Amino acid sequence: MRNPVCTSPDTKVIEAMTAMSRISEAHANCIVIVEHEQVVGLLTERDVLRLAIQ
Repeated sequence: MRNPVCTSPDTKVIEAMTAMSRISEAHANCIVIVEHEQVVGLLTERDVLRLAIQ
């Protein structure tokens, strides 16, 4: 990834989904979760789908 979309662990899922949809033209399907300049996780389209069906 050249310019990954990053967010904090405090970001609401709906906000992360909005950011992900803005970059969907670039075929990005995840957002990097960063805290204190450290990568702490990824939120993927699949994660969002799993949350939606719960």
